[in-house]
Amino acid sequence: MNVRDVMTARPRCAAPDTALSQVAELMETEDIGAIPILDGDRLVGMITDRDSVVRAVAKEKDPRGMPSWEISSGEWSPR
Repeated sequence: MNVRDVMTARPRCAAPDTALSQVAELMETEDIGAIPILDGDRLVGMITDRDSVVRAVAKEKDPRGMPSWEISSGEWSPR
């Protein structure tokens, strides 16, 4: 088996400033549970559907205005 046999043909990603609600919509549309967060061409974090629930919904944060970097796993922060 080759890696290409199991990898996603069209991987999806988001920028650190993408609203969490848009990331969630992308997860729903693409039927995926994790989105890489890229700053340009550099991987700076990951967001999972669990991150959205535990770090945003459970804490009653507004996902429409919350940038993805606030709940992503990783070390990125705004400049």
